Amino acid sequence: MNLVTSFFHSRWLAGGIMALAASAAWSADTSFKPAAGSGFVIKGQANQDLFRVQGTGETYAPPLPSAPATGTEQLCMDPATGRLLRCAAGIGTGDTGPAGPVGPQGAVGPIGATGPIGPAGPTGAVGPTGAAGPIGTTGPAGPAGPTGAAGPVGATGPIGTTGPVGPAGPAGPTGATGAVGPAGATGATGSVGPAGPTGNPGATGVQGPVGPVGPAGPTGATGAIAAVHTVEASGTGELCQAVACCSAGEQVLGGGHSASSTQPGNAAFDVRVSVSAPGTPASCGGGARGWSVQVLNSFKGDTSLTCKAYAICAP
Repeated sequence: MNLVTSFFHSRWLAGGIMALAASAAWSADTSFKPAAGSGFVIKGQANQDLFRVQGTGETYAPPLPSAPATGTEQLCMDPATGRLLRCAAGIGTGDTGPAGPVGPQGAVGPIGATGPIGPAGPTGAVGPTGAAGPIGTTGPAGPAGPTGAAGPVGATGPIGTTGPVGPAGPAGPTGATGAVGPAGATGATGSVGPAGPTGNPGATGVQGPVGPVGPAGPTGATGAIAAVHTVEASGTGELCQAVACCSAGEQVLGGGHSASSTQPGNAAFDVRVSVSAPGTPASCGGGARGWSVQVLNSFKGDTSLTCKAYAICAP
């Protein structure tokens, strides 16, 4: 909006316009269309111009220049419609006046509570290295440290070259023969010496005559050897077991085992016998009548392991 006048001084002018509008009791907007080149004027009782609209559209309020300056509001116009309105806050404000003098300093207020510690700031850049300080006085000598461990023996150095043989010295003169001394006293008898070593064995004596043949012993009962029993059992997983049982009335005299794997490569030889011995398995009816075999294979889940047990039986 554009400022038209600094103050709306004529309150009676505004009141007159509002009274005129109220007395007409119009039910709708009333339009005035002056003749070409003429305007619209509102007159007072003394035939003076109170409000004038020129044919050019200019609008005047003649009483305003002489009205007393008692108003407190500004009058503005909307440039799009020409409507007179109350100015918005801050419109028409004059220039800022000069700053006033600084007033006296007030009393120092009490110290407020300590605020929370703010976050740590970034680490500052490393400053330049300062100049070296003077060398301090030498401190007292510290106590002697413990003796260190002996170092390893160094390698033997090379043998030096043999020096030249020195010249033979001159032969000394023959000394005079001394006088014969007196005979000494007889010494005490010595102790018996240790026994001498054992002598070599003597020669072998002549063989004696052959003795007579003794009488023949009684003939023993005829023995019997039982047939070899072979039992074959296939196992799964890591353990294969087999038991060879002798018949009733027989005893096991010995036994053995065999085992194999159909795995290829080194796996075929990964067969480990954990048991091959006589025993009393329940499958043989108790007693020393069987030969038990247990064979292991480290290939878990392998079903290619086969083992056999052999029992030698006799009545």
